[in-house]
Amino acid sequence: MKGLSWQRVLLLVAIPLIAFLLYRTDLEETWDALAEANYALLPGAFLLFASAIWLQALGWRFVLKPLADIPPQRLYPVIAVGHFGNSVLPLRSGEILRTIVLRQREG
Repeated sequence: MKGLSWQRVLLLVAIPLIAFLLYRTDLEETWDALAEANYALLPGAFLLFASAIWLQALGWRFVLKPLADIPPQRLYPVIAVGHFGNSVLPLRSGEILRTIVLRQREG
């Protein structure tokens, strides 16, 4: 029998945590806050976030240079996956996810 892949393990952890978060969230208050939000600021925020990830990819390139010379454009999605993981998983598990994805992509 084949063992669980790391993606399935992450789903087994993330889905109950998201369900718990939704259970504990006041959805009416959330919708009210979303109705009052200033969405004109989103494009600038996305651009700033994308720039920050690019700068982190440059930093990771220098950190990883003794092991492998990986260009920042190949590190960019790895950094983005780590940020996503940190958003949905506890204890900054996105950092572990980032290293798993980096190893799978770059060896």
